[in-house]
Amino acid sequence: MMVSYYLKMRSLPSFGTRKVLNKAIVVAKIAMEWYHRAAAQGETVAIYNIGYCYEDGIGVAKDVHEAVRWYKIAAEQENAFAQNSLGYCYEDGIGVEKNETMAALWYCRSAKQGYPWAQCNLGYCYQNGIGVTKNTARSVGWYRKAATQGHARAQHNLGFCHQNGIGVEKNEKEAIYWFQQSAELGNIFAFHSLGYCYQNGTGVPVNEREAFRWYMLSAEHNHAPAQLSLGYCYRNGIGVEKNELEAVKYFRQSAEQGNAVAQNSLGFCYEEGKGVSKNPRKAAYWYLQAARQNNAWSQCNLGFCYANGIGVKQNESKAVYWYKKAAEQNHARAQDKLALHLQNGLGITQNLELAFSLLERAANQHHIAAQFHLANCYEKGLGCPIDLQKATMWFERAALAGCRSSHERLRRLLVRVCILSPNSFTFATVMNEQELVSNGFILGRSAPAA
Repeated sequence: MMVSYYLKMRSLPSFGTRKVLNKAIVVAKIAMEWYHRAAAQGETVAIYNIGYCYEDGIGVAKDVHEAVRWYKIAAEQENAFAQNSLGYCYEDGIGVEKNETMAALWYCRSAKQGYPWAQCNLGYCYQNGIGVTKNTARSVGWYRKAATQGHARAQHNLGFCHQNGIGVEKNEKEAIYWFQQSAELGNIFAFHSLGYCYQNGTGVPVNEREAFRWYMLSAEHNHAPAQLSLGYCYRNGIGVEKNELEAVKYFRQSAEQGNAVAQNSLGFCYEEGKGVSKNPRKAAYWYLQAARQNNAWSQCNLGFCYANGIGVKQNESKAVYWYKKAAEQNHARAQDKLALHLQNGLGITQNLELAFSLLERAANQHHIAAQFHLANCYEKGLGCPIDLQKATMWFERAALAGCRSSHERLRRLLVRVCILSPNSFTFATVMNEQELVSNGFILGRSAPAA
């Protein structure tokens, strides 16, 4: 089909000569003339190609509204390519008001004609409830139809469904099969997914070198998630020797493409001086980029920057703002930090009850600092009634997780309770009395008299 010709032609300017570029423009204009002649005779492929040229500005000034007009003409005449393109325009609001229901409708009309791109797109709609009621089983069905036609993206998506048990029984070996099929067709998403599988032993034995190889293949095609994964490999020595400079290099490549997780990682590198000179201002900058994309870790980190004047002017109100954003996403560290601001009235009106509630949520996510702070609330009655049994329990949990402050607080609390009420006190459920003694929380408590 002529579209594939144009896809090749658009790569010609990359040779870097004005002569080739001018020739490509002339060829495109001539092609448009012939498309119009064929379209006048009702040739639907030509009608579709005119729309395609208008969408991408090939041989004519780019005009997405005109592209949609031509797509509609061809789509109404049951041209499957045009129906799929029209669905895409409706899904993303290109040249027409966004309408996901219409997008799914046109994908469906095209998919029923056997067009694999539309089948894959319709599968994605069913997987995510775009313009249709979410139905993962149907999603898998449409992915499979496209995948068996050799559609690389559908093969990858089908593998992902098998890997995670989405619309089909979980089957990691089947996932590997489809990832490999997709990878053989050069799909960079499949390269990255295979890297993940080899790193984590999903459907294959763990092989960190092989994981690194697949990540590198994907990253070489400028795939941002793979660049992020490579950064982690270099940072942690996964399949390659540790190299913080290389880690920063790949975090930056991914971050500059807008990957929020990479932006947060790059911010951390600048904050801590990992693989790059410490630069608090750049740390805050990258945290902000990710925080604006609703990345909870970055929102919390940015809140910490504002609370402590790291790379930005200290501002407790802004710290609270970003802690709230992250806490609303159930980010445990942010919940803990926000609770402390609420307890002390920093950048926000003091509210001990809300602080206590946030600490409960964070502590139940095994956040050690929150467990310590929750124990403190129970011991002192901050936002809750005093409850020394629960205070002991949470100090124990924090202490066992490595919180040194909890060790001393727990020891003092146990001595205090035993003096005040030696007979009625029972130890919390995390450790029995003997375990408390052996861990050094109780010193020299004698056995009761016979």
